[in-house]
Amino acid sequence: MPTVTLYATTTGDTLSYIQWSFGDGTVSTSAGTQIVHVYPSETIYKTDATFHSIGLATGTASHDLNLTSNTIQADFTASPRDISSGQNVQFTDLSTGNPTSWYWTYDGTFSTLQNPSRNVMSGGTVTLQTTYASDQTNLRTKTGYITVGAPA
Repeated sequence: MPTVTLYATTTGDTLSYIQWSFGDGTVSTSAGTQIVHVYPSETIYKTDATFHSIGLATGTASHDLNLTSNTIQADFTASPRDISSGQNVQFTDLSTGNPTSWYWTYDGTFSTLQNPSRNVMSGGTVTLQTTYASDQTNLRTKTGYITVGAPA
């Protein structure tokens, strides 16, 4: 469960208190401009801070709080890995962090499918590049990962 410290800034009237709506169904108040809250899960929450001043003026600030962990880590497997030349190999994406695009390379060929299959003629290096929302890229390379023998 993620623990988050929320901060608010205010100008003008002297602050009396802030009513916080955390977006997960809970509400709390604080006399200061920060509060710690434990969220039940990693997701996106719409948070609101309603400012109450001694002069009875109020104002609300809203913010989407993204608590998802989208740090991607590329990984994959292939089956089978010990094959005869010309045999089909199925590549399976095992990446974490919810990638949104894939770029596989093997022996000078490429695929943008998440889980491609390929007719393999010789052993070589397999590289998977995964990307999340065009701003985060991660590579995983396995050299000598597939062993290719004489045709069956």
